[in-house]
Amino acid sequence: MPGDGVLASVTPVNNTELRLTIEFDTIEYAGTLKWDRPPALHAVESLLKANLGREIGEIGDLDV
Repeated sequence: MPGDGVLASVTPVNNTELRLTIEFDTIEYAGTLKWDRPPALHAVESLLKANLGREIGEIGDLDV
């Protein structure tokens, strides 16, 4: 089900992108999160790293 994966890692790629790794049923999936500021990349990275291990559906409800 969408939103059931768990955030496993967050890595900055450059000044506008983060690489996310999500675990679902013991399989890792990776993707890139890219956007125009605001919010700043550091703010989003910090928020996501503080929520490692949580389900994506829960993280999607957070505000930066």
